[in-house]
Amino acid sequence: MKARPHGRLPALTVGLLLVGLSSPSMAQDAAAGRALAEQWCAACHAVAPGEGGSDQVPSFERIAKERERSEEWLRTWLSVPHQAMPNFSLSDQEITDLVTYFQSLR
Repeated sequence: MKARPHGRLPALTVGLLLVGLSSPSMAQDAAAGRALAEQWCAACHAVAPGEGGSDQVPSFERIAKERERSEEWLRTWLSVPHQAMPNFSLSDQEITDLVTYFQSLR
């Protein structure tokens, strides 16, 4: 019987614990972000996964999957008013929730 390397087991265990600890918070933020999107954005954007969109008004899923749409880009976009969109004056937490929702769509 081969000896199993023990060096990977502790690292794997710690990694799984960290993922498990952060997931409920991220899930709550994503759920809050989706609720905000459904409340404020769904009149123009398709916010649920699998829904369509258009070139003029892309779906949230399409926005999320575009390579240049990093977390920083999304935060900046959501914090600055734009002509084509209403100015929602989002709080930092609302922006975090929406960014987390976008990330969940990737």
